[in-house]
Amino acid sequence: AYVTLVGLTWAPMTTGGNYDQSQTYAANFTGLGFSAGTWRSATVAELQSLTTVLSYNDAINVYGWTFSSHAFNIWSSQSGQIVNFATGANPGTSNTSNFNFLVCKTP
Repeated sequence: AYVTLVGLTWAPMTTGGNYDQSQTYAANFTGLGFSAGTWRSATVAELQSLTTVLSYNDAINVYGWTFSSHAFNIWSSQSGQIVNFATGANPGTSNTSNFNFLVCKTP
């Protein structure tokens, strides 16, 4: 399910891949009938804000999000930077890892 929290509308979690794939996915996403280019990857700060108000368990059990790979890690809009959804930490990583994609837009 889509959810509006911390000033953004978030699309459900989706399949994982590398950083470049996450950015292509975000640029081409057309959820809720919006055209490509409306949605984007979130910044590290935006993802960290989301983790303070939406728990990993609620994302799965309440909103039906599916974390497909590396269960907690989500690509941000910043190259090589991920956010751990369970802790809000930004451990950084290489661009070759297979992490989750999460897109957002201004409501």
